[in-house]
Amino acid sequence: MVSSSSFRKILDFSVLHGFYLNNGHEPFADMDEQEKERMLKYYQWSSFMDIEPDSRTQRFLAGHQMVFRKTRTGFFIAAKVDQEHNLKPFVPLDTSSVFTFNVRFKDPYFGNYTHLGIDNSRILYISNKSLHINTELVIPAFLGNSEAVSDTFLFEKSILEEEEEGDHIFDLSANGIIEVFVRSSSDGGNIIDEEGYFVEDVPYFSVYFENRKTYWKYIDQEGVVVYTSEEALPLTLRGYIDLTEGQLSGSNAFLPNPEPKRIKYSNNKYYSEIFI
Repeated sequence: MVSSSSFRKILDFSVLHGFYLNNGHEPFADMDEQEKERMLKYYQWSSFMDIEPDSRTQRFLAGHQMVFRKTRTGFFIAAKVDQEHNLKPFVPLDTSSVFTFNVRFKDPYFGNYTHLGIDNSRILYISNKSLHINTELVIPAFLGNSEAVSDTFLFEKSILEEEEEGDHIFDLSANGIIEVFVRSSSDGGNIIDEEGYFVEDVPYFSVYFENRKTYWKYIDQEGVVVYTSEEALPLTLRGYIDLTEGQLSGSNAFLPNPEPKRIKYSNNKYYSEIFI
C-alpha cells in the first residue's frame, strides 16, 4: 500500500474519447461540471484501450521506488520521496529520464468511431518533448491538454526504429507509443526541475481522441438506400441526434442513430449503414 506520507504523485495522465463522453452534438468540453460527472460515471477508457509501461520503464519504476496505477480516466505515477523534503526523490533522477508506454487498441471497432487514420503500417507516437528524427523530420511535442490526437502523430514504424538506442527499443507491435520525459519541451510539462527535484504542481497530460463523423445512410430490407444525411454527423455512444428536415434528404422521420460496426469508406467519405 502506498503511504501518502512517503510517496508523491508526480504524473497524472487522462485518456478521453469523444465517442464515449460527448452527448450527441454536445461536446464533453462544453458541458458544465455536473454534466461532465454524469458522463464520466460510466466511462472506462480501459474498455477500448490498454496502456502499460514497457519493460525498460518497468525496471526504471522499480529501481526508483515508483508505482504505476490505472484510474477510471487514465493513470498516474507516484514516487517515493525524502521524508524531510517531499519534492526530493528518494532515488535521484537523471534529467534525461523518460517513461515509455505501449498503447494497444482493445476494441476492434476503435478505428470506426475514432477520427484517426489508423492502419497496420503506422504507429501513433505522442510525447511531451519534440523528437528530432533527422534534419528533415521533427515530431512535434504533444501535451494534449486542448487539441485532439490527429494524423500528425501517426508515423511509419521504420521512423521510430531510427530512434532506438541501447535498451531503449520500441515495441512496434503496439498501436502507439507514449513517451513522457522528466524534462520536456514546455515548462508546464516538466516532472522535475533543473536541480532534480519534483515540481510543486503535478504535471497533468490529457490525450483526447475525437469521435468520427460519418454520413448516415438508411437502407431498407430490400437493400435500397432510402435516406442519407446531408452532412456528416458525430458517432456517440450516448445522446440521440434527431434527424430533422434540412439534415435528412427526403424525410424528417424519427430514425435510429447508427452503431459503429457498419462503416464504409467511399469517394473520400465515411458512411454509416443503418438497416431499417
